[in-house]
Amino acid sequence: MKLVTIVCEEIATKQLLRIVADSGAHGATLSRASGVGRHGKRAADIGESANVRVEVVCAGEVAECLISAVEREMFRHYACTVWECDVRVRRPEKF
Repeated sequence: MKLVTIVCEEIATKQLLRIVADSGAHGATLSRASGVGRHGKRAADIGESANVRVEVVCAGEVAECLISAVEREMFRHYACTVWECDVRVRRPEKF
């Protein structure tokens, strides 16, 4: 199983959730995100300039599909980053 984490501008949440669903994932966990990096600081409470963190636990094939779609559809238009890691899930039948 994979954990795919996507941090993106909150304004793109609807599009991002469509991509998650279209990739075959069964669901996602969303939370507001703030941080500091090369492009400065982003607070989580600034409305449309806030960030959202989307976490998806899924099979490897779904992760590849999801990551490719995010790269293709989101990277050019939004401040967005994606990473994945292997995870052990205690209730794998849910995914």
